[in-house]
Amino acid sequence: MPNLYSDYIGAIVSESIQPKKDLVPFIKKYLFFQNNNVTNKVQLKLISNAQLEMHICYDTSCFVINEGKKEFKYDAFISGIFDLQKPLYYKPMANSGSFKCVTIAFTFSGVYQLLGLDLNSLTNTMVDVQTIFGRHATELLNKMEETSSIDQKVELLNGFFMDRLIEQKKKLLLNIYCSYMIQLLEIKDVARLMA
Repeated sequence: MPNLYSDYIGAIVSESIQPKKDLVPFIKKYLFFQNNNVTNKVQLKLISNAQLEMHICYDTSCFVINEGKKEFKYDAFISGIFDLQKPLYYKPMANSGSFKCVTIAFTFSGVYQLLGLDLNSLTNTMVDVQTIFGRHATELLNKMEETSSIDQKVELLNGFFMDRLIEQKKKLLLNIYCSYMIQLLEIKDVARLMA
């Protein structure tokens, strides 16, 4: 078994790329990796690295996650911070024999700003990207499959997350505006009652 691990890990080629400047407070990095030595025999223990990540597989790749007796297949998912005692294992899978994936590592504020979620809701869990982003995720995944270069994929990711950031800021402004309007109405009602 040790040979399977070392053969698998040793065959990984990775490239770490910084996100667009505006996204740096929210995303630590995009980590692209590829392994041309994928074997379905390798099952790896999922070890928490104390950060929340989004994983997007492409070119017919996917992850099979084993949690106890349950098995889940993901081509794109968000993984929370895990308790080390949690029995999670994963198998990288690829129809072509070459496993390709990008991992997006979020800062803690990025989880809220870009995903609209708090860390507690994602602790010890994995969520399909489409559950969080809906049709936006579907569009991103389709575009990721259509592009071949890492530079193009980085541009897609930057655009996707800038759109999410703008959406979250619009929601925040709308909430502030609504709160302000409710306070104004309450003040007007009080003034009317006092007249």
